[in-house]
Amino acid sequence: MFSQKKLVFIYGVPKDSFGSNKITSKKISDFEEVFQNKFYEIDDDVFVVFVSLQPDKRTKFYKFLKNNISIKSFNKMKEKDVVNFIKDNYMDVFESEKEIIEFVEIV
Repeated sequence: MFSQKKLVFIYGVPKDSFGSNKITSKKISDFEEVFQNKFYEIDDDVFVVFVSLQPDKRTKFYKFLKNNISIKSFNKMKEKDVVNFIKDNYMDVFESEKEIIEFVEIV
């Protein structure tokens, strides 16, 4: 029997200095502590993606992640660049640029 892989996205963790996080700093700290305590219990078929626009790299949790997982950083694309990428590669799927913009807003 094959196990089912899972992909989990967690936004605003590690603590994000971006300022738009709606979750309190206390809740994030509590989550980070529990995550660290249960880290080795996570099944190999579960992939956790932390999305933090400006992670505070000085935090204990960020350092924990850096020492225990593979960290990949990506620059946030501007909407215009995403639209151009889709237009250049997948325009045959969409009828207009307006439709692409609506698609990008949904995703």
